[in-house]
Amino acid sequence: MSRNHSGEILEVTVPSSTKHLHALGMLTKSLAESMGFESQDSEKTALAVEEALTNVIEHAYHGKNNRKMHVIFEMKKEKFIVRIQHRGEQIEAANVAEPDFSHFHRQNKKGGLGVLIMRRCMDEVTYKHGARQNECCMVKYLKK
Repeated sequence: MSRNHSGEILEVTVPSSTKHLHALGMLTKSLAESMGFESQDSEKTALAVEEALTNVIEHAYHGKNNRKMHVIFEMKKEKFIVRIQHRGEQIEAANVAEPDFSHFHRQNKKGGLGVLIMRRCMDEVTYKHGARQNECCMVKYLKK
């Protein structure tokens, strides 16, 4: 873990495989708790990270498990930032609208709620698209 003038940074690179999701979720929860987040907020942050990584695996890499995902955890005094970077197809999550849950349930749909879960669990969710790399940035603010 490196330290910069405004907090600590931990960077992890993992293959695009679902078998690593639980471990990254546990790491996220542990880091959030070490910052002082309540258990419920730590669990929500971990869930958001797992959902974002799942989106990269399923939508950016189309299930290919030989690609790389780079996860950067920034622990600042008042906020926890998680950046998920990848070189797959860009995910157009900004266009995802809030679903009508009654309609969703009637169609017996599974999946498709990851972006909604991320938005509900985190305080900010933004996307950056570049020629060489795409990024999902999520922020959770520490409540005083």
